[in-house]
Amino acid sequence: MTTNIDENIKSFRQIYSDCSDIKMQEMYLGRDASIKCFVAYIEVTCAGSGINNSAFGRFTSYLEGIDRDQVKEVLDKIAALSEFAHLHTVNEAAQMMLTGDVIFFVDGYPDAFKLPDKGYPAMSIRRLIRKRS
Repeated sequence: MTTNIDENIKSFRQIYSDCSDIKMQEMYLGRDASIKCFVAYIEVTCAGSGINNSAFGRFTSYLEGIDRDQVKEVLDKIAALSEFAHLHTVNEAAQMMLTGDVIFFVDGYPDAFKLPDKGYPAMSIRRLIRKRS
């Protein structure tokens, strides 16, 4: 794993190149869309409501609407939460995705994050971040 997201994306895509059930998507975070990220998940784990309506979808929507510096601040805070596992290699990220959670790579970060999509159903992202500060 490197801090260069394009290298990580290329490696991850190679692992699952022949698997149509693995959904992979590049996105941009921040109000100015200046932070590249990459999301991977198993399609059936987000069936029905879809990824955009999941806890992860609400989380990324929040990150898309705030300033670049705020995105980095939020990512640094969630990195300290035990719910967000740090994955140190692309192979580890590929294996951990099979648990049904979302894998999240962010440009400039040395690890990928495994984000539980079960979330905090009664708690907004803003409230969770404030609570953990």
